[in-house]
Amino acid sequence: VAPAASVDRLLDEAEEALGALDWTRLVTRKRRNVMPDGEVEAHTIVLGIHPADGEQSHWMDRADLRAVYDKLAAVMKAHDASFEWHSVQLNKNLATKAHCDRGNRSPSCIVTLGDFTGGRLRLWPGKGSGGAPVSHDVKRRFLTFDGAARLHETETFTGA
Repeated sequence: VAPAASVDRLLDEAEEALGALDWTRLVTRKRRNVMPDGEVEAHTIVLGIHPADGEQSHWMDRADLRAVYDKLAAVMKAHDASFEWHSVQLNKNLATKAHCDRGNRSPSCIVTLGDFTGGRLRLWPGKGSGGAPVSHDVKRRFLTFDGAARLHETETFTGA
């Protein structure tokens, strides 16, 4: 694990690269399982190996998104070089509804970036909504969990 200052610097670089993206065309209509009720599209993309089909995401053909992916890969390597991962899910201004991830091959690691308040990760003990959820502040803080086996959602937030 790299020193905290090094991870913070890499997070700053990743946040800057993400902020420079033009999100107007980075949308999907396919992730209805995570979109708030009534929403038909969201600013959410997968970079790396897509869990649905095991193929490289078509977004990786764009130089700006490849650069973001490389920065996020450096963040993860500095945070925990032993953490095995295949893709990065990027969401912009999306308060996900309660869901379990589909197609995960390994545990999930979440960290959020941006100028916002709120938006904690609410995590239940299992796939159902039974049991009390626990909220985690993941703004610039890493949390590893099994997103396929544990119901989770984003609490409301303000900002971007």
